[in-house]
Amino acid sequence: MSEQKIKALNNIGDRLREIRVQSALNVSELSRMINVPYKSISNYEKGERKPTVEYLALIAEHLGANTEWLLFGKGAMFATEESKKNFDVCSSDYVYIPIYDIRAAAGHGCIVDEETVIDHFAFKIDWFNKNICGSKPDLVIFTAHGESMEPTIKNGDLIMIDTSDKRIRDGIFVVRFDNTLLVKRLSLMPKEKLQIKSDNPEHPTFEVDLKDEDSFAVIGKVVWHGKSVF
Repeated sequence: MSEQKIKALNNIGDRLREIRVQSALNVSELSRMINVPYKSISNYEKGERKPTVEYLALIAEHLGANTEWLLFGKGAMFATEESKKNFDVCSSDYVYIPIYDIRAAAGHGCIVDEETVIDHFAFKIDWFNKNICGSKPDLVIFTAHGESMEPTIKNGDLIMIDTSDKRIRDGIFVVRFDNTLLVKRLSLMPKEKLQIKSDNPEHPTFEVDLKDEDSFAVIGKVVWHGKSVF
């Protein structure tokens, strides 16, 4: 394919497919190379799902793609030293944490379903290691909806939870209650009771019986929250 035609590919899925073809790889080979599921790669290339930041970084790193071309169709398909200086998103200085669609995940009863990943959030690795507790594979991010935890957590804030930390104690957790995922402040009480509180005083406090495992479960502890910048 001529360079002019390559530049004319307006859809990011088309560009992802073209650089794979130009790299003499089929989807299965690329899947094994970068450890991304075949179905996800196929969906990205067909335009059925938006490629995540982490996926674009992997393509840039393993196939030598020019990230500006991948994102905007500008410049050459493959990176040059100049384009790397101007647009480097695949640096090993970053940690990528998946962002999940919490509304889609709630229907499945869990939030760690690969199909509910909508993007990734990048953290500088030095900052991440100093400020985030938890193992990277156990961390997930989603968007808070509602006002029940204001002013601590506001509607639209990003929340990171450690899905490996399910030990019930005082603190802010994501819990499943009657098949609904909630962000709440927990307080352990005597006789296996748990108080579930909202920081917004307009929302009522209620109690659950920890022996009722069918209606209640801890999904993970909130370890960070912040504003989305994209």
